[in-house]
Amino acid sequence: MLLRKRGKKGEKTAIRLLERNGYKILDKQIKLTGHFFIDDAFKEFDLRPDLLVEKDGARYIAEIKTGEVANPNNRNTRRQLHEYSYYGGHDIVLLVDPIRKSIKRLSFQRR
Repeated sequence: MLLRKRGKKGEKTAIRLLERNGYKILDKQIKLTGHFFIDDAFKEFDLRPDLLVEKDGARYIAEIKTGEVANPNNRNTRRQLHEYSYYGGHDIVLLVDPIRKSIKRLSFQRR
């Protein structure tokens, strides 16, 4: 129960941080559908990014993280954000850390 309370508080803080930085919250816990093949059998799975936001006419998926996982160098976080970018069709995804009051823009485009 304590983790859920901390998560809700972190989410509220992250939303305020985004709004103060000019982002409009469009939706929470959006559903994306991903897929892969196992031996030619098509398999689908759901993804649930924290937020869909908009700024200056551009939309972004935003993921809220705190602690060690709020670092884009964290392998699991980076993989999660890459999936959101790929299946959500967004060139840039946001990593929001309400504790450090940071919003990082990540792009997985090839150079």
